[in-house]
Amino acid sequence: MKKILFPTFNRVHEARQKLLLNELAKDFEIHVTTYGEKDLDMANVAVDIASKFQNALNTIKPDLALLRGDRFEMLVPAMLCAYNRIPIAHIEGFDLSGAIDNKVRYAVSYLSDYHFVTNDESYRRALAMGFNNVWNFGSLDCEYAMEISGVMQNKPYVVVLYHQVPNERPGAVLEALEPFKNDYQIFGIKSNRDYGQSTYKEEYAPNEFIRLLRGAKCLIGNSSAGIKEASVLCLPVVNIGERQANRVKPPNVKDCKCEKQDIEYAIKYQLDHRYPISTLYYKPYASKNISEIIKSLI
Repeated sequence: MKKILFPTFNRVHEARQKLLLNELAKDFEIHVTTYGEKDLDMANVAVDIASKFQNALNTIKPDLALLRGDRFEMLVPAMLCAYNRIPIAHIEGFDLSGAIDNKVRYAVSYLSDYHFVTNDESYRRALAMGFNNVWNFGSLDCEYAMEISGVMQNKPYVVVLYHQVPNERPGAVLEALEPFKNDYQIFGIKSNRDYGQSTYKEEYAPNEFIRLLRGAKCLIGNSSAGIKEASVLCLPVVNIGERQANRVKPPNVKDCKCEKQDIEYAIKYQLDHRYPISTLYYKPYASKNISEIIKSLI
């Protein structure tokens, strides 16, 4: 039986691919390599990953590597797979966002052989750049969110998930939330530490996180969950700053600068609005369709 290697760097990314991995497991031997978060800067994390992932390649000898997204950690597996002549299938390529994510995403795409994009704009961009073997079956993140039912609680609350980026002041987010604390409980989700300390400390299992979003009145921050998962949960989103600046956005997302007054105004606006489900990133049977293509490739 042929082998597929899926490297992951946190449980959220693994959960979002759960449906696809289950589909692939019907026909392939699936190896998930997990690397825990380290209290190191990005450069040293990359160095730490390199030797461990090369050992995994030597041991598993996969027929295909399945890489997801634009996290900086993913560039090392892409580079090593290319050097070892292991075909790469990349999920979520050719989006535009902000910060360093764009550079990482395009570097991984150029190193990859097969491309599963999440929306029509990214599909057109890939073809315009001269790439072949490109398919648009929608977002696995949205498919996963649609599978999770229920909410965390019925009392009114908002969710905050803000990742620090250079030249933005996280304190502006906290200050903007003050006027809403009497009427809404604040669920602050632990962010990544790419550029500093996390804004909040709360952590939830992936399925609990979706239930938390499903029952929220608004999601505030700069996470891709606001662009994708929230779009199928009909959740109003305040998207702060530059991290997701260039992504194609569904109607439920309102952009604002990382400044107290702008954020506060955007929150007030979104709390008064409701949105229908969006199909910008969602297509049914994404996992099944991707699995069928991979079966035909290796």
